[in-house]
Amino acid sequence: MWCPRLVQQTFRRLSTSRQAGVVFDVDGVLLRGGSVIPAARQAFRKLLDENNNFLFPVVFVTNAGSCQRRDKALQLSRLFNVQISPEQVILSHSPLGMLKSFHDKCVLVSGQGPVVDIASTLGFQKVVTIEQLIEHRPLLDMVDHKRRPEPSSHPPQALPKIEGKTLLFFMV
Repeated sequence: MWCPRLVQQTFRRLSTSRQAGVVFDVDGVLLRGGSVIPAARQAFRKLLDENNNFLFPVVFVTNAGSCQRRDKALQLSRLFNVQISPEQVILSHSPLGMLKSFHDKCVLVSGQGPVVDIASTLGFQKVVTIEQLIEHRPLLDMVDHKRRPEPSSHPPQALPKIEGKTLLFFMV
């Protein structure tokens, strides 16, 4: 026979023992220009036990997107002298991995850094970069007149049809 009072006590105990987690914005909160903010280092150390392990689940978010999650995790690990896994890092482009319906379609990617590698890591199999697009259609770049190439006498290889209805931007 179950006791309603015991169930209520158990629920109360479970609800008060929930573990907290911490989400850090990296740029401007932990780092400024690639250097650790001194007060952030002091606060950060309070989240570690004597073995240098996090006391709570910790996640790092950033608008940066010109690198891979593993690279940002390595940078943070080195700067804070603690093990941070790529799974703990969310970059501006990380949510694009959820767009599985576009992973097998040809999509246009733009940004700085290794955009083709980033897109591949996120699951995209067919990508066209802005640089490839400009190479094939130089007159599309109406802003930078100095870099506009002269039309070639040899037409470049045809671009694949961009199937994605979304333009994916990887932010810096």
